[in-house]
Amino acid sequence: MKFFLSSILAALPLLTSGHVLRPRSQRRVCGNENFEIPDTLKTLHNRLSSTADTAAANLSATIPTYFHIVSSTANQDLVTDQMISDQLDVVNARYAVAGFTFNLVATDRTVNDKWASQQSERAMQKALRKGTYGTLNIYFLTDLPIPLLGQCTFPVANPTSAETVSDGCEIVATSMPGGAKVPYNLGLTVVHEIATMLVSKTSFQTSFVLSASDGGRPLFTNTPTEAQSTRVVITYLNEGAANIIWQIKPVDAQNVTQNHRPFLDGKLLRLRKGLKSSSYTGSNIIPPLMPTEQVFDYYDRKMKPLFGKDQLVEQTKVAISSSLITSCNQVLERLESDHLRHEKRIGWHLAQDSVGLLMTSMASTPNTLKGIEFKPKWLAQSPTAPPNSVRCRTCALSAFRNKKRQACPLRLTRPDSSKPPAASTQNFTPPPWIDTSPQSRASPEVCRALSHFFTKGKGHDVLGRLKEDQLALDPKGVSTLCEPSPSPTPTPPHKPHAHGPARPKPSTTADQIAKLSMAMTLRDCTFFVNVSHDAKGRIVIDGRLADLDPKSGDDAKRLGKWYWDEVDLIEQGWYTGTGVGAGKEGREEECWLWEGE
Repeated sequence: MKFFLSSILAALPLLTSGHVLRPRSQRRVCGNENFEIPDTLKTLHNRLSSTADTAAANLSATIPTYFHIVSSTANQDLVTDQMISDQLDVVNARYAVAGFTFNLVATDRTVNDKWASQQSERAMQKALRKGTYGTLNIYFLTDLPIPLLGQCTFPVANPTSAETVSDGCEIVATSMPGGAKVPYNLGLTVVHEIATMLVSKTSFQTSFVLSASDGGRPLFTNTPTEAQSTRVVITYLNEGAANIIWQIKPVDAQNVTQNHRPFLDGKLLRLRKGLKSSSYTGSNIIPPLMPTEQVFDYYDRKMKPLFGKDQLVEQTKVAISSSLITSCNQVLERLESDHLRHEKRIGWHLAQDSVGLLMTSMASTPNTLKGIEFKPKWLAQSPTAPPNSVRCRTCALSAFRNKKRQACPLRLTRPDSSKPPAASTQNFTPPPWIDTSPQSRASPEVCRALSHFFTKGKGHDVLGRLKEDQLALDPKGVSTLCEPSPSPTPTPPHKPHAHGPARPKPSTTADQIAKLSMAMTLRDCTFFVNVSHDAKGRIVIDGRLADLDPKSGDDAKRLGKWYWDEVDLIEQGWYTGTGVGAGKEGREEECWLWEGE
């Protein structure tokens, strides 16, 4: 679900991460009518009513609501005015204990056989939806397919126009009071759906100020002190194996002090994991973690000199308060207790660091037309690939893993290829937290702009530079520079190439290993592309590289993985399409090398 008062969106938690959002194809089906209003909602209402919380004090617990009765021709008289009135009464009666009121602004009726059976859903939403993103729209469908009782979308932080249109809840009309859906005809399906939405919204945020001049909790400890504090809300946005990304938004965007704007405008906050929850008893492990200072130092000294400032997701080191870490970990605990955090991430919370990283935000905005995120991978062939290779390094590894790769990376830097790069990028699916309006993806105007971006514009320049750096840093290849580490136990005869650790050869220098590690970092970075309109309505495309954390060549296991991957691709014929690696089988036809120059 993703509907609520727009004012509440400024201070309540929003589900914006691709790791926790369930897509529309997996929307929760409601079938349980026996439940009580959660105590969490009472706490939420108390917060909304409390003057102790400045962000919440200006909020209302009255929710504007629209009912849309959508009937088939055969069932156009199914929903009576009394059923509508009773449904509203049930909702308000159930939520009175939590202090919420639903104000029915209007009810409309539509007879449409397709819409009533959840066909042409998008057309129905565009035609009927009322109000803003903060308005609750409920569609009662007379012919909703069995076994559905109800389903709703989930919230996002910065909804596009398309997300606003699709926002709402679809309920089978026979579940309304007096309907034919016995025993589910008490009107509680709507109550259940709303409860799930409201509870999810209590889990994701915490509030701070950018300076502590008024006694509030400081977010950062090195921001300029102002007579007037800037109140902000910190929202869980996304996470990977080692870090969690948080969105920072002012409670009142019109009253941000000038010296605080650099800490807010277009920025995300990255905080490092490293603390295991005291209550966690599971088996999730966390990879070796690198201190934030070391990550920033690597970015500042090694990565920035390779690219232009506007080609990277810029990082700025910022001192953070201990109370921020504590509160964000409390947010993670709430996410886990509400089952809203990805299972494999549960148990690991933020380290008690004194610094974090502010990053350029590439997330979508109201002006975004299209968002793309992908890993360019190896933009040049491996230095140790056989001369008669028919697959590039990336496509060879994809074939080896029997994994279909959507676009050969060699195409991205070859504008003369039979498939232009922009066509290839259409296949990359961005995650929900950077995704945008689906219908804009087919826009000829956007496609033309992307084609120019990747063939002649900034995208071509960034990827071209990335390719040059990959080649310059690793001219010899890992299988030339390294060798297997001696094994303490004899290698089994049936496993002549046991995939153990590796080490540099005696002739390999430390500088060569350091540069190899940099090259591998560049081969695993991410390219974010954001297509938007500027103030004059012109299409503007920005593209930046991210995920440039160091990959240490001092790690024998990591070096071993790089080494054995390359040896397997060579010896098993995955580069050349011979031996074990023979046969197309739908895997390598996308490779630029397979088609030939």
